[in-house]
Parts: sequence; structure tokens; C-alpha cells
Amino acid sequence: MLDYSGNQTDISMDAQQSGSVLPSIYIGLFDQFGNILRPDNTSVASLSILSSNSDNKYPGNLIGNTLVRAVEGIFSFKDIAVTAEPGSTTSSFSH
Repeated sequence: MLDYSGNQTDISMDAQQSGSVLPSIYIGLFDQFGNILRPDNTSVASLSILSSNSDNKYPGNLIGNTLVRAVEGIFSFKDIAVTAEPGSTTSSFSH
């Protein structure tokens, strides 16, 4: 699980090929003492591609539910696919 304390906005992972489904991503909301903010069921987070090679004819896109609400302080991004120009890869995402 990724720790989100308000400062971190980028996620890096192994390069993803166009058409592939990302591994599930879990992001936790933590207080200053390192505890998950379990009462939080209202915060919302979105996931997007941080950068895409502008030389590509088809820039990268994420397909699936990229806007989620926290459940007991945890955001869960599941079953999100990457689409982009064939043969291109991306590995940086933003939330």
C-alpha cells in the first residue's frame, strides 16, 4: 500500500504495455503518527498518466474507474487498462 500524506502525487511501476491491465493499486491516507485514517469514507482520488511521449500519434490513456472514494481510509484502483500507441510504454502515474 502506498502512503499518501499529501506530498506524494506520483506512482512509478514497471513499464506497462498498451492494452495491459495495471496491477491493483492501494493508497492509504495516514495521519502524522502513521495511522490509517479509518473514519475517512469521503475523500476522493483520481489516477491518470503523468506524462506521455508527445511524439506518439496516440497518447496514453487509462480505461476503467480512475476516480474512487476512500473506504476506511484506503483508495483501491482495480482493473484499469492502459491504452497507447502500439509498442509504446509508460511507467509513471499520478493520483
